[in-house]
Amino acid sequence: MRNLFRCVFISFLLLLLGVTQTAMANGSDEIKVYLNSKQVEFDAKPFIENSRTMVPVRMVAESMGYDVLWNPNSRMVTILSTHQRIVLTIDKKMAQVDGILEEMDTPAIIRESRTYVPIRFISENFGYDVEWDNDTRSVLITSPKPTPTPTPKPTPTPTPKPTVKPSASPSFDEDIPNHGTMDEEDDLTITKIFTERTANKLYLKIQASGGKIESPDTMELENPMRFVIDIPDAKLDMSTREINVGSEYISKVRFSQYTQEPNSVRIVVDLNKETEIDYGYVDGFFTLSMTDSPSEIKKVSAKQQGEDDVVTISSNTVLAPEHFVLYNPYRIVFDFYNTKCSADSTNFQGEYVDKIQFYEHPEKTRVTITASENASYEFKADGTDFKITVSEPLLPQVTPNPSASGEQYQKVIVLDAGHGGTEPGTLGMIDGEVVVKEKDLNLKISNKVLKILREKGYNVIATRTTDTYVGLTTRADIANSANADLFVSIHNNSFTDPAAKGTLTMYAYDDPKEGNNISGKTIAQIMQKELIKGTESQNRGLLKNPQIVVIRKTEMPAILLECLFMSNPDDLQELLNDERIDKIAENIAVGIENICIKMVEVDKNPPPSPTPTAGATVSPSPTPTGN
Repeated sequence: MRNLFRCVFISFLLLLLGVTQTAMANGSDEIKVYLNSKQVEFDAKPFIENSRTMVPVRMVAESMGYDVLWNPNSRMVTILSTHQRIVLTIDKKMAQVDGILEEMDTPAIIRESRTYVPIRFISENFGYDVEWDNDTRSVLITSPKPTPTPTPKPTPTPTPKPTVKPSASPSFDEDIPNHGTMDEEDDLTITKIFTERTANKLYLKIQASGGKIESPDTMELENPMRFVIDIPDAKLDMSTREINVGSEYISKVRFSQYTQEPNSVRIVVDLNKETEIDYGYVDGFFTLSMTDSPSEIKKVSAKQQGEDDVVTISSNTVLAPEHFVLYNPYRIVFDFYNTKCSADSTNFQGEYVDKIQFYEHPEKTRVTITASENASYEFKADGTDFKITVSEPLLPQVTPNPSASGEQYQKVIVLDAGHGGTEPGTLGMIDGEVVVKEKDLNLKISNKVLKILREKGYNVIATRTTDTYVGLTTRADIANSANADLFVSIHNNSFTDPAAKGTLTMYAYDDPKEGNNISGKTIAQIMQKELIKGTESQNRGLLKNPQIVVIRKTEMPAILLECLFMSNPDDLQELLNDERIDKIAENIAVGIENICIKMVEVDKNPPPSPTPTAGATVSPSPTPTGN
């Protein structure tokens, strides 16, 4: 009997071994992904995590034709289509889909230096159908079939008659002529979108050149509530892509180039609650008229939650602020536009938060969280509660150099990484594909300069250290409020002619600004000398441009650097090289040090006031450049 049992057991083991070997020979453990019946080739294998198929994000997104952005500071990966955005945070189950928070079964993770995401969540949120074939262990992804335009709900008469007619912006008060229906080859261009308010109305105004907006398509969507307006035969010529409103009814307005060939522009109004929307021409602008009441912050509270500090801002609306960080001391700043504040002050000191302050300005309420140096933070709107979680620092804290005792170290320097958030800046393209965005290059260079200078003991403030949107005027306000001595804005260039290449430095004024002893032109000369050593590219010299907001509105000497041309293939390759980025950052830091030393010399021996010379001529500007 024992021998019989042993024989049966051995036979079972042999059978199991044969099945296992067959499975291995057939590669049944491998997970395959098919997009529209074509297998997607991965350079790192997909795997199963918590019953969800995880794939390398860049491979699958690029197979679908989408862009992928990675922010190492916030550990966020962003997937962008022409009209949609998904933001995932490593090891966090909450994702943002077009600004709306959704919970995933499995978060994005990093494995062997690769970012993996749940394929079903990504695909379905971009409108694809996803199926799992268990027999072949395959994920089958199918592009969404074209669907007819949803039948719009009835909209009031296209000519609104507001109770109080808003006054047009002084800069754009002329009526737009009626050119009739636009031909497909004669698109109009959307050049400006802005808001105006009265006591109980919000007006979204759209400026278009080349004709009038005719017969737009509208629809109302649920979950979340949105009012969508599609403008046919239109192009979008704006750097911004959204407006934070701050209203009981409306949280945000987003816009994009929705389709190409034929062109159309889509405007999405994110609604907190139902409201009636009229549209038509008012004072020369195509205007959306909506019921409105301003947001009001009722309470600000904070508590320790585990190892984190959580700040809760309670309002009567869903809040959608702008945010950025300031240095010396490190502060996390949220600007809630069109929002009043009736909250009482709060005394809270947590693991990372030292102080919470809020101020009501004419156009906004600003909440400032003073925190540990480089503390990380994330936020979400939980109904009418806006929650900010402050966690351990992502970047190492820089200890000032104790030997930094010279007067140049007392100068306050503001570094400004151009663009950011919804403003990508110039797009670096290779073979028609976006390989890098200017905002990311600017930030990469700026953060390196910040680290170099602060380690040497310089007093440096950054307008942004992460991929966030900061308004142009806000950048100048940051520098002015800090009583800075120097403002340096870091950018990269572009031009319609791809042959254009090289390095230049911009300034706004030949003479020192009021209260200063040194001019923007002088510091531009010092910086340009060092910057070209870093780029090792063509020296395009200096360019006087008083139209640039950040170097015009700053009260201290200010310059804007155009390191290299992203539209030039050779310059772009240099910008994709980390060694070149390091070199550029090092030389910008040297340029700033030399400027600070020069400032100390000039402070001790200020130049005499210039005497106008009769018949003096102004030298011509150097070779013009595209921006």
